[in-house]
Amino acid sequence: MPNPPVLISKNRKGMLDQEFVRKGVFTIVSICILVSLVAAIMAVWQFTGRDVLWRTITTCVLVAFAAFAFSLVNLAFGQNKD
Repeated sequence: MPNPPVLISKNRKGMLDQEFVRKGVFTIVSICILVSLVAAIMAVWQFTGRDVLWRTITTCVLVAFAAFAFSLVNLAFGQNKD
């Protein structure tokens, strides 16, 4: 059975340390999920309005997408490993 295609080549390294970027993106996405969860709970209990909920979730999705995109750009403009 052939190996599935790999999006990220193992013989590439990013401009910044890929492990550092991966940990940073994981942290940012985790914080975004936590903030969205808190906003949703507050909206359910009517501490905030629905407009605050949707603005918060949209902002968190955009920040998480930007962090993920940064990770891909960092890898794309990296160098080949020797």
